[in-house]
Parts: sequence; C-alpha cells; structure tokens
Amino acid sequence: MFIPGPYAVEDRDTLRALIRERPFATVLVNGAHAPIAAHAPMIPDDEDLSVLVGHMNRANPFVAAARERPSALVVFGGDDCYVSASSYETFRTTGRVAPTWNYIRVEVQGELEVDDSPAANRAALDALASAFESARETPWTVDASSSDYIEPLLTYIVTLRLRVRSAIGVWKLSQDKPPADVVGAIADLERRGDHRARAVAHAMRAANAERI
Repeated sequence: MFIPGPYAVEDRDTLRALIRERPFATVLVNGAHAPIAAHAPMIPDDEDLSVLVGHMNRANPFVAAARERPSALVVFGGDDCYVSASSYETFRTTGRVAPTWNYIRVEVQGELEVDDSPAANRAALDALASAFESARETPWTVDASSSDYIEPLLTYIVTLRLRVRSAIGVWKLSQDKPPADVVGAIADLERRGDHRARAVAHAMRAANAERI
C-alpha cells in the first residue's frame, strides 16, 4: 500500500481497534491462474495482533487456494468519502487546489492457514459471538442454539488463521493541508450530512486536533 509519510500508522493498538470496529475484510491470495479474493470477518486472536482468525463456507473456491498456506493480504476498510476542492480556503484565494478522497484503511500481510476441524470451527464461532454479542442486552452464544443445528454447521465451514507478518494503516485525513483548508473541508463534510461524510469529518478533526 502506498502511504505518504503524514498518513502512515503503525501503532498496533490503533490498528487492532480499527480491525475490531470494522472486521469484515477482503482477503487476497494468488490462485492457480489469477489472484483470488474472498470477503469474511477476521478478528484479532490476541492482544498484540500476531494472529487473525475468521471463517467461511468450505464450498467457497477461495478455500482451495488457501489450503496451500499462501502469503495473504487482508484489507480492512474504515470510513472514506470525497472531499471537494471548493471546500478549501486555498481554492478561494488561489484556485490551485484539486479534489481528493480521504479514507482510513488497514493492510495486514502474513501466512494463511486453513483448519477445518470441528474444534477450530467451534472456537471461531465462539470468538465471533464473544466479540459482537457482548454489548447486547441478551447476548447470543453458540450454546444458545440447538446442538442438532450447530454440529452439522461446523462441518460446512472452515477456519482461517492468518499468522501476521506485517500490519500498517493509512489515515489520509488532510494532515498535509493548511489548517484553514482542513477547517473548511470539515465544515463542508458536516453540512453534507450523510453518515460517511460526518464520520470522515470527525476523523479529520481528531487527526488534526493539534493544528486546528
């Protein structure tokens, strides 16, 4: 991933937090004839982001490629949106500005393993439920569903485990722009009112807090 200096994030706690918040990832490996991608939730299995764990349907063609224990790239998406050149103060004073796209992404690389044992698949389901049900008033657990439903289900899926080799993030949020341009862009995004624009405006405010 190309990351100009002002935007690079390597702090593992920050990356892990984004992955926890936006776990639905694009997982890419080289197939026999072309790159192949799959989409699946992948969550950290530990506190230091050394392993990611997820699962998918064993019928997915991606699984055959993943069984070769390939190097894999896993991409997690944060918020993103278009930023108009007209929102910058510099546009009004010089006209020498172009629009851009602000965004947050995390890329993780490592060795991908497939485990289709019932124990691994049960652990993957338990981990996912624990991560996303705990805040609910009545959390669902795997044990809450009937065993005659869950046990066959465990034979239909496989567990993906990524041994993390490297992880890096890009928080491209106008850190290279003059403060007046950042303020103008934030105001414009907040006026747009849609969820993505407001989320990016909030992230821009946090990333540039010491300058605006």
